[in-house]
Amino acid sequence: MMFVHGVDSKTDIADHLYQSDVLSTEEKEEICNSSLTQQESNRLLYNKLIRKGGDAYTHLLEAVRHGEYHEVASGMEKTELSDQEIQLCQIGMKKLKDRHEKKDILMDHDEVIPKHILEQFENRLEQWKKDDQQFVSTEAEKHVMQKVLAQSSVTLVGNSGTGKSFLSKHIALIMKKHGYTVIPCSKPEDIGKWFKHGRKTLFVFDDVCGRYTLNQQIYTDWKQRLDHIISLLEDKCCKIISTCRLEVYKDELFSNLSIFKMCNIDLSSQEFRLSAAEKYALAEVYFKENTDEVKKLSEKYDFFPTFM
Repeated sequence: MMFVHGVDSKTDIADHLYQSDVLSTEEKEEICNSSLTQQESNRLLYNKLIRKGGDAYTHLLEAVRHGEYHEVASGMEKTELSDQEIQLCQIGMKKLKDRHEKKDILMDHDEVIPKHILEQFENRLEQWKKDDQQFVSTEAEKHVMQKVLAQSSVTLVGNSGTGKSFLSKHIALIMKKHGYTVIPCSKPEDIGKWFKHGRKTLFVFDDVCGRYTLNQQIYTDWKQRLDHIISLLEDKCCKIISTCRLEVYKDELFSNLSIFKMCNIDLSSQEFRLSAAEKYALAEVYFKENTDEVKKLSEKYDFFPTFM
């Protein structure tokens, strides 16, 4: 056969077929193995392509021309494949097509979050990490961490300045170390959009239904998607942590959003408000020289100035 004895498939031909997605990386490496003679490599390549199908044989002709083996290409064009070889081609092509379709499905399932979106999430998390360097551990933090690990949805409630947002981001960073994909969210539809069954995911919402008062539009969005989101939370890998001002949380309409009532922690409550020792520790981190003055102010208020 002219192809087996007349070309060197280890050079341009193998590269061309690889770049045309006819050969896989493994197949190319196998064909270009230095332990094989030129004829052995050519015969191996030819047999592989015959089994891949007619289109692969066409690509081989193109590769031979690309390698400037014009006489060999001309001879191959004039050679007719036997019925048995054609049948093998058809079977091989169908198997190849089925394999590619299966691969596409797996890729679609796996790549729920596009790379550029994932990079945006990572950039935000990097900022959270920088801010978190000034985090001071509190009793509330330990309690929230326990609840987030145990529950599907945890809502941090409290007055302005109680550290809801800061704490939720700190918890999210810890969950990332636990193997969770952390997704900062801005609207309810983000959950359905970025959810992937079986993937450990924590969705993080700040001011989940409006910042100062209940936002009717956001509330409606949550209400419309509530049943679907509840069904997604049945996947034990999926979790939500959200923050909500006390004024919004106490709104009558908000009580209809059951996922935010599953587990709520009021950071303004007597149980979880900052202790005197915690306020002093925070003052030392944030205000240093003015620690004593800040301590006097904080004794008059439940909130802490830096959390406003």
